[in-house]
Amino acid sequence: PARSSTRPPNVSMLWVAGWGSGPVRDSVQAETVLDNENVTDRRVHGGAGGSSLRATITTWMTRGSFMSDKVAPIPDGYHTVTPHLVIAGCADAIAFYVKAFGADERFRMPGPEGKCMHAEIQIGDSVVMLADEYPEMGSKSPTAYGGTPVALHIYVEDVDSVFKQAIDAGAVPVMPPADMFWGDRYARVSDPFGHTWALATHIKDLSPEEIQAGMQAMMAERDA
Repeated sequence: PARSSTRPPNVSMLWVAGWGSGPVRDSVQAETVLDNENVTDRRVHGGAGGSSLRATITTWMTRGSFMSDKVAPIPDGYHTVTPHLVIAGCADAIAFYVKAFGADERFRMPGPEGKCMHAEIQIGDSVVMLADEYPEMGSKSPTAYGGTPVALHIYVEDVDSVFKQAIDAGAVPVMPPADMFWGDRYARVSDPFGHTWALATHIKDLSPEEIQAGMQAMMAERDA
């Protein structure tokens, strides 16, 4: 699929998926060929001293953005922190995130055995990077660990609607929507791939003192 961004993917993204482990990381060479249709066929090889590695990655970019001498240190469209999810079944996960959270697929790099070496989706104004797991390379999904301690937090206009949409798409409810002491209506779901998502709609502006008092009241009610 066509990308919404013209930034060429960095070969270093392959390392997150496990392709850069060991000596291969120091010997990756990229051969890039641009044609008149702005399609890049990039072949990445493991060089001398590394294990054999060959993958064809098809990406979309403009000749101008690739050849330009002026490169933005922070690419357009990316925030300072970008989640990068390792998933068992990346293609299915992308389809799920489209249904559950209204995500847009930006691009994907197909890899060996039908796996996805790198992909990006956009939810609202935020980019989320994804890759299939490669356990043999030390890159494992939450299913390999029996869960995750991390939650991805999404602010939405209507948390109740998005919570139902996610459940209908196949997510497992962890916490139904409820008004919370810090001023959000808040819910949590677990996706079919082991990642946890927090969903929230801000409903009240509170001072730090009001939030502290609300937390104490909640704890007192819990312990009563």
